[in-house]
Amino acid sequence: MGLVGLLIVLIFIAALFLAILTRESPRGAPAALGQRAFVVLSGSMTPTFDVGDLILDRTISRRQAQHLHRGQVISFEFTSHAGGAEIVITHRIYRVRREINAKTQHYTTLYETKGDDNPAPDDNRILPVQVIGVYERRIPDAGYVLEALHQPVVFVLVISVPFALLIILEARRRWKLV
Repeated sequence: MGLVGLLIVLIFIAALFLAILTRESPRGAPAALGQRAFVVLSGSMTPTFDVGDLILDRTISRRQAQHLHRGQVISFEFTSHAGGAEIVITHRIYRVRREINAKTQHYTTLYETKGDDNPAPDDNRILPVQVIGVYERRIPDAGYVLEALHQPVVFVLVISVPFALLIILEARRRWKLV
């Protein structure tokens, strides 16, 4: 097969592996090896993350989500005011509040968050039930690759081009033998 053929096969396997491992999870966020994966779309967390980075969050339970602390970076579901679409935001916990619920007389934990590059905290207060995960690691620029691999045309090309190249290489090798 030769070095070129081996390299083509390895690239194909790596791309296929990445595309499969980052499938959608039950809550809608792609899951990679048991962690939730998010592509950074804005610069609000610069310099911690850059646009196009892939960040991996550790999934936490609802009970764990009630005991987070200032400084932790969390991803949470938020219903945007424009159109009511549910989006995922990843920001740092700026302040933890415990407020008493007037109806139940139980304390509720609320999180104020802030993007590292934003001048002021976010306007919204986050309930523990909205927290999807806690930041674990980032992979620089891998979000671009992941987004491309999830496009049907790119995925088909990633599968077909290596096979076509292998067929061409094998045909050239056989032709030389004749």
